[in-house]
Amino acid sequence: MDLYQTTVEGMELTRILEEMDGELTPELEARLDKFLSEGKQSIEAALFVRRNLESNADQCRQEAERLWARAKSFETQKASLSQRILWAVDLAFGGKLKTARFTAWGQSSAATCEYTLAPDVDIVEFHKSNPDLVRLKAELNKSALNDVVKDGGIVPREVVVEEHEGKRGLRVR
Repeated sequence: MDLYQTTVEGMELTRILEEMDGELTPELEARLDKFLSEGKQSIEAALFVRRNLESNADQCRQEAERLWARAKSFETQKASLSQRILWAVDLAFGGKLKTARFTAWGQSSAATCEYTLAPDVDIVEFHKSNPDLVRLKAELNKSALNDVVKDGGIVPREVVVEEHEGKRGLRVR
């Protein structure tokens, strides 16, 4: 019996048991015994396939990490070579070089500014006096709310709590 057949048979047996309010007849017991003996083997075979898929996924992840590291190395080499070419173009060719295939030149980007608050300034207080200069992101502290609910505390009425059923998954050792 393959995994699909095992699943269909399991669902059929569950339906029959529900219709009979859990009462077992000799025929149903024999069918259950057959299902359990055959089903166990097909599920075990499916678990072997699952383990192989997991192993293949791990190998692909490792290969992807290796290729990502290689790509980063190429990018670093490109940046280093670009810097050397820029120095050569600036020093030997006055900032611009034309060849039969390429034109290379140096270009400066616009100056930028970085802004930080002085160490003694509270950003919330600064925001009160300069609301157009500060962006504040206000959000609920879900960790603290989880602690309140877990401890049996009262959640403020302004907070709406929606419980979602946990997701059921397969665990294999």
